[in-house]
Amino acid sequence: MINIGMGPAFDLTVSWLGDSGAEKLARTPFLAANARLEWAMVPGQAADAEPVVRKLRADWAIDNGPNASRTWSILAVFVPAHLESPS
Repeated sequence: MINIGMGPAFDLTVSWLGDSGAEKLARTPFLAANARLEWAMVPGQAADAEPVVRKLRADWAIDNGPNASRTWSILAVFVPAHLESPS
């Protein structure tokens, strides 16, 4: 993921869309403008499975304060079929 915004993102989290109680896939306290956040997932038993489109939700604060406004974005990604949401 690359921050293409005009400013930094604070307390950035990434999770599967619709899995509000699930563990975060990625988290960083600060992502500068034009900076990149990368993470890897264990492919599991079907690493060569046909890819499917799944959606991620990125959520971040626009300031570094306890009352900072938050915003979010939905990102479409290709993942192996066994990581597809069951819903």
